[in-house]
Amino acid sequence: MSKLSLKRLFSEGIEAGGTREYGRSIEIFTRIVAETDEFPEALLYLGRAHHVMGNHEQAIQAFRQFIDTRLDPEAGFFFLGRSYLSVRRFPEALQCFRKSMEAGESAGKPARAESHAFLGIAWLRMRRPGKALEALERAVTIAPDDMRIFAGYRNALFVNSVRLLSRGEADMTAQMLGFVIANGGDGVSPRLYRSRALRTLGRISEAVQDVSVAREFAPDDPAIVFQLVVLLLQAGRTQEAASELDRIGRQFPDFPAVEWNAVLLDRYRAFSLLKNGDPRGALAAALDILRGGARDSQARMIAAEAYRELGQNDRAINHFTRALEIDPSSPDLLLGRADAYRAAGDIRSALSDILKAERAGADPSLVLYYGTICRARLGDSPAALLPKLQALVREHPTDPNVLFALGESLYKTGRPDLARGWFEKTLALDPDDEMSLLYLVSVAESIDGPDAIGEAYDRYLERHADNAAVRREYIHRLVALKDFRKTAQVIERGTAFAKPGPKTLKLLAFCKRRCRRWREAAILYRGLLRSSPEDEELLLGLALCLDKSGARDTAAKLLEKGASFTKSAGAYLALGRLRVASGSPEKAIEAFRAAAGRNPADPVPLEALAAVYGTTGPASLAIRYAEEAARLRPAKRERT
Repeated sequence: MSKLSLKRLFSEGIEAGGTREYGRSIEIFTRIVAETDEFPEALLYLGRAHHVMGNHEQAIQAFRQFIDTRLDPEAGFFFLGRSYLSVRRFPEALQCFRKSMEAGESAGKPARAESHAFLGIAWLRMRRPGKALEALERAVTIAPDDMRIFAGYRNALFVNSVRLLSRGEADMTAQMLGFVIANGGDGVSPRLYRSRALRTLGRISEAVQDVSVAREFAPDDPAIVFQLVVLLLQAGRTQEAASELDRIGRQFPDFPAVEWNAVLLDRYRAFSLLKNGDPRGALAAALDILRGGARDSQARMIAAEAYRELGQNDRAINHFTRALEIDPSSPDLLLGRADAYRAAGDIRSALSDILKAERAGADPSLVLYYGTICRARLGDSPAALLPKLQALVREHPTDPNVLFALGESLYKTGRPDLARGWFEKTLALDPDDEMSLLYLVSVAESIDGPDAIGEAYDRYLERHADNAAVRREYIHRLVALKDFRKTAQVIERGTAFAKPGPKTLKLLAFCKRRCRRWREAAILYRGLLRSSPEDEELLLGLALCLDKSGARDTAAKLLEKGASFTKSAGAYLALGRLRVASGSPEKAIEAFRAAAGRNPADPVPLEALAAVYGTTGPASLAIRYAEEAARLRPAKRERT
């Protein structure tokens, strides 16, 4: 295709994107990138179209190739970062946005608000609200009228204020939340957090006002009423507090009829929130008690349990330890810390606490439960553990720890068919449980056929896509089965999690070729060929894909340029065959002679010359080359 035709095609691709015909846009830019290096910006548009269509892995691959051209690193890294955000690869996204801004600064370009905004989003996703706030403040400064950016800034301000409150910076928290509330971010959470900050600062009347407003947003939330009563008691407004307590008593018949004070209500509120499945609320309530300086083992235990439910096991262990300093012989605290140690992977420390709890008079059934789970994790004899686990599962039929341990013991004692059901039950409760998913792969390999094994691998990688070792195992299995369509799919899905090397990209190109996805394969071959122009396999692969996709002249021109970089006769032979197919016998003869010159002992170029001369004449040359090839053929057979 001529350069003018490619320019027209490029314009059509941009127009298709502008009218949201993204499938057409992908088709056009794929063709351009497959056939030429002269429009590297087509890679950028190709990636953007893939991104909009949700093909994030293909978008990432296109953006990486565009960055390699060094045409516009600012744009390349920005759009690559955006696609990384979409697949939840937040550290990679962060790095890309930084590089995008650095490239823009180096080129003397003005700062882009959206680059800083996306950088802020990446920081937020990585739970770094302070850094997010800095980036979003910069974005707002550049584009003060962009309401989407301002909304992101306000969100970062709220998240950062919550972090500051947890660090004890109540005054700054109150100021930041005041800005959020005054600028369109009013709601239950900002009011309740500001109320907590104001309470810490001793500004009780203002705290009461914020909780009252929060109650207007959510009038049926009992946790807000409890918080309001606590503040009313602290403010000395006992009659109002008593009235609210009466209302709570009527609403909740199980509400204890005791003489309440602020500390008791805080503790009751924290316990109720934890019991009702709100660990964040329970944690906030428990920390309110502890920040007042109370030496309260129950508040510590609630905080520890809340942290454990939130998956923050190190903090849970710390609070259990602080509670044990107050009440060192509490079996409940020892068992709670043991479970936090178990969840953190420190099984020996967990078992030590279980034995201490047993000596402290803990419930024998709980000691058996925790001890059996830990001994299973430590690799004790599965045959010895099996009866205990079978008994435990009758008592705890919905406990994923027990279900998994039973499945593992059955697998290790040579009963994978029985183990499968217990792993499935574990996953019904916790769909992300990695070990259960891995065991199901092993079970399938033990007793099932290729389809079931593939389904098990797919299921695992759907939840844990960043496990490169398991992905490689699966790819090797698929290649052995010659399932090239599935191999390509599995490789592509992994490209978002690790940049593939040349060997992987070459395999991906080969698989796409076998699936007749000629242009997609051509793009890969072309990218690889830039780094290794002497690699004849890549050159021939690209030429084949171009020819099969209807770009025979482009394939021939490629071979004319690339053949001189290779060492064998293969590229010239391929060029000659293309010239024959396109009806150019003179050029075909030229290519076959070059091939013969590269490898005089090879009969194939001579046979090709004989065939061309047999068609075009003179016949004498056809006979001569055929005879020379025949003389070389036995010698070739002898060598092989």
